[in-house]
Amino acid sequence: MMSTDDSQKLQLYVIAKPSAHPGVSAPCATVENFLRLAKVPYEVHTLNDVRISPTGNLPLLRYKGNCLDAPDTIIAFVTSTFNVKLDKYLTDKEKAIGVALAALAKYCAWWSYDWLPRTEKRNVVKAFLVKMLQKVTMSDELTLKSAMQTRQEEDLQAIEKVIGAKNYLLGSTPTSYDCALYALLLPLASPNVGGAATYVTNSRVLTGYMKRMSNSTLTAQNGESLHTNGKSR
Repeated sequence: MMSTDDSQKLQLYVIAKPSAHPGVSAPCATVENFLRLAKVPYEVHTLNDVRISPTGNLPLLRYKGNCLDAPDTIIAFVTSTFNVKLDKYLTDKEKAIGVALAALAKYCAWWSYDWLPRTEKRNVVKAFLVKMLQKVTMSDELTLKSAMQTRQEEDLQAIEKVIGAKNYLLGSTPTSYDCALYALLLPLASPNVGGAATYVTNSRVLTGYMKRMSNSTLTAQNGESLHTNGKSR
């Protein structure tokens, strides 16, 4: 059962993290990292089943009667409500770059089944069954896997070039686009995952970027006492 009082503090509902680190939910991590960097006090509630959410989706944000469940919508709402300035000084071109990089990370077939949070695995299973019905051979599967890894590494190289010598994606300070990119890179931070993760762990640019983002989000959280835990449901 969810808490009913959302009048004083943002209530963020996220899916429980699997025991394996690579299973982190990118949408949930995006929103929580944004709230930390924005220094907006919030209370997090961990749910074991996405079906408990009133909208059937997570993350879910509740505040003063508002109920939002899409990361972009949540970020826009918090930015407007609390006058968050993370993206205030970005140019239209920089915003376009941020959107493009986040889309690249999300849609370019990066994730294997093992890296996905359990709430996203159902769609993968459906796709797998369709593939089985098409009688794809083992040789086809190996060729596809090799091509996918090559594409993943090309995408990572593109992100490396954009970051370059900068501390963050678009400059010396993190923005909401860093929150999204960092969340999508998190599953590749484990040295035991293999595949494209090997590229990340061997990249000075990407490992440095992830360390800076990790330090920024932890510093924001610990320095401001922004986050409290609700009860798991």
